[in-house]
Amino acid sequence: MAEPGPLGTSMRGAAAIAAEMRRDFQRAFQAQFDRAPLQDPVLTTLMHALAVQVARVYQEAEDKFPWQVLDDLMNGLGMPRLMAMPAQTVVTFGNLDRRERVGPELSLQGMSQAGESLTFAPDVSIELSPTTLVFAAVCENRQLQVVPGAVLPGGIPWPPNSVPCPGAGGPPALLLAFDADTAGLGGLGLHVNTGAVGNRVAAALRRSPWMLLGNDGVARDAGILRATSTRGGVSMLEWFDAARPVARPDGAHDAAAPDGSAAAAVDVGTGPFGEQVWVFPPVPPEKRWRSMPPQAFASAISSLVPDTDAAWITRPLVWVHVPLPAGSADVATAIQGITLNAVTASNIETFVERVTFDRVGSIVAMRPEGDARRHLMGVLSVVGESGTRYVQNADLDAPSGAGRWRAREGRIELHPARRASGRSDSFAVLRLLLCDGARGNGLEPGAISRITGSLENVTAQVVNLTATRGGAAPPAYSGARQRFSELLRTRERVVTSADYDITARAFDPRITTVTVDPISEIAEGALRAVDNVTVRAPRAEYADPDADAVRLRDGLERHLARRAVLGRSVRVVVDLEGR
Repeated sequence: MAEPGPLGTSMRGAAAIAAEMRRDFQRAFQAQFDRAPLQDPVLTTLMHALAVQVARVYQEAEDKFPWQVLDDLMNGLGMPRLMAMPAQTVVTFGNLDRRERVGPELSLQGMSQAGESLTFAPDVSIELSPTTLVFAAVCENRQLQVVPGAVLPGGIPWPPNSVPCPGAGGPPALLLAFDADTAGLGGLGLHVNTGAVGNRVAAALRRSPWMLLGNDGVARDAGILRATSTRGGVSMLEWFDAARPVARPDGAHDAAAPDGSAAAAVDVGTGPFGEQVWVFPPVPPEKRWRSMPPQAFASAISSLVPDTDAAWITRPLVWVHVPLPAGSADVATAIQGITLNAVTASNIETFVERVTFDRVGSIVAMRPEGDARRHLMGVLSVVGESGTRYVQNADLDAPSGAGRWRAREGRIELHPARRASGRSDSFAVLRLLLCDGARGNGLEPGAISRITGSLENVTAQVVNLTATRGGAAPPAYSGARQRFSELLRTRERVVTSADYDITARAFDPRITTVTVDPISEIAEGALRAVDNVTVRAPRAEYADPDADAVRLRDGLERHLARRAVLGRSVRVVVDLEGR
């Protein structure tokens, strides 16, 4: 976070204070002895040293004190804070020989061009499995075109090819075939590379049903999957016939994440690559179907496969059919490749440090690693000497002797726990989540290649498929003041156009124009009211406009939705103007 600026006009510096002290001394000496004092270098040095101390007190009163008061007010009122944005990429795991679940607690190491070691962690949990993508193609305009990513026997990639597919008309469709183990596609992470951020094909895939074909190669209701956005913007597929999980009122993802986990401590908003990753749900035994190629595509698939391999592709496999919405165009061109055992990973690191208290139990303030370039994302836990967990400073229900912590300006303030005997903890152990912000950007594909920790897949390897993007520092101090004024003006509710305007501008001060267009639309068989909010900002204000626009849209939409009137939905469109 940038150093907070003054709330009022700038006060005098040490030089001005020292000069005024000298003038006052000269006037007092003249009045007492009726003559001007001689120049005394020792006295001048003493006055300057005192002026420096006085100026420091003035500066503290001008800058730090108002900032701390504002911070305390926002903390007590539950005003959400805007955190730093971690850089994001897509990683894939290879050389797997067994199933294994990995999640945000796994640490991945990458090396920047400057020689810095940066830590990344998966945004969501996936199951690594020795699954093979046997066939991948797009049927479009009655042509079946091979998509990169599938392999022939012996691990040979499919050559690019296209054949007529007269039996499959209508809108475009993606067709995938997997050779999976007995657990099927449960937990499998899939990266569908659609190129540029915000590609329309990626949005179309998210809106489309993913259909797991039955043993007869036909799609039925029991095999339909739908996508919901989760941590990092990853699309989590869910069974259509299963009950949807109850959404958390604060809009955070991974509501079922256990306390003390990275997913529960910090919500990673939609990143630039989240729209390209899909994760399959657990597949119950009654849905672990295998079939021959779908009848509509069978002849075209057979003509694509060399004669020696025809029997190989016609054996029972796990087939997935994804019909895209009508009007989708250039789908085969947009999909540049498909990779298995893939997941998005963000530049978030778990940091552990032991903090020692003095004998009188004084409050300790510390910055993790003493590095202002590293940003605090969340607190996993603070545990004292006696093994008790410390609580946040604003927790009113905790006993008076409980240990407390507070995050402020990237620092952690610790109040040691005091036992019934009057003795205070001598130390506390902190587990924090840190990110490098913009320093995590720019790692080229292949730069992340090391797994920290042990896996059951002892031969497992990891590599990032995309360059890292989207990392940014938290907003400057002026944004916090504006967000506090938003809280007072709107009382955390958006009802009028003016409410939308001040709330959006407070969320991101770079927004210049906010337009609200209330409409009604039919969704899920019912009429609902929707507020279309269009925000405009200068493109030049963003280091990575495409990635930042995705995060701004997702974050602002959830920010407004939590404050919208009951029964109204909010949809945000971001328009970055200029070149």
